[in-house]
Amino acid sequence: MANNTYSSNTITITGTGGGSGMNSISPHSISPLSISSLSPVQTISLDDSYLNNLFKNINRSDYVKRYEVIEATEDILALSVAWKRLRDTISKDKLSPKVTVLTVHPPVTTLLDDNLFRKIEEPDRIRANEIRDYFSKKIMLWTLKSVKLSAYRQDLNKFIHGDGKKVTEELLPLIYRLPEFYEYDIQFDQFKREVNLEILNFGKIDSVKKITTLTPIKSFYKTNKRVKHFEYWLKDSNDNAHLITIEPKNPLKHIWDKIFTNGQIRIEGTYYPKKYDELQYYQLLNWSAT
Repeated sequence: MANNTYSSNTITITGTGGGSGMNSISPHSISPLSISSLSPVQTISLDDSYLNNLFKNINRSDYVKRYEVIEATEDILALSVAWKRLRDTISKDKLSPKVTVLTVHPPVTTLLDDNLFRKIEEPDRIRANEIRDYFSKKIMLWTLKSVKLSAYRQDLNKFIHGDGKKVTEELLPLIYRLPEFYEYDIQFDQFKREVNLEILNFGKIDSVKKITTLTPIKSFYKTNKRVKHFEYWLKDSNDNAHLITIEPKNPLKHIWDKIFTNGQIRIEGTYYPKKYDELQYYQLLNWSAT
């Protein structure tokens, strides 16, 4: 059994295990402990560079989201409007045989391109405010009707009611597409005024194969993350909306375009009841014009 004896200046350790010697540790024989005396594994420097590197490589995962905040001197939606204006101008020039096609010089390659800041005009800022006001009112209506917002609409709400000059990196794709979505929605709103929003006994209707005479109303090109196609909207004698979609690369599209502009069409197909927000309509599949 060890016997430990303590004095004020010396620690004396005696024991019976493995030897008869006696060891003494004096305070004068202990070297001062310093950080530099620790091994590299033991030393941790908490300076700014260490902390910056510690939080630099944070990976995104199901548990972690990383947001890069971007601040610009212009409304980023106005930049998006300006870029769309430039793209549309080039597209129109390509369709005109009398105009030599001129690309934008210097070219614009991103939504935050320095060249885009130099090309923004006051009408772009005005259109950006119109877009923001339009979607703000639309979101308010969805809220009043207790419509559950999709992830896209939640991001839209965040951007529309936030600082237009300061956004997170994740919102840039949405902002880039917003002027296109606005143009589509405006035309779609006009179309809805020509049809019934509700179909009688809609909840009891099943898909059915039949022949119906339909009147063409309007066509749109729709593009988003899920779809890229042309929409052709028609109505029946009861003013109920009907939808036909065609892919851009369909080789018979030009024939259908001519048929669509020539008045009423008898169409045989399978009619499926669908709903988009407040609009109830039929979508036609496996159809043919008779």
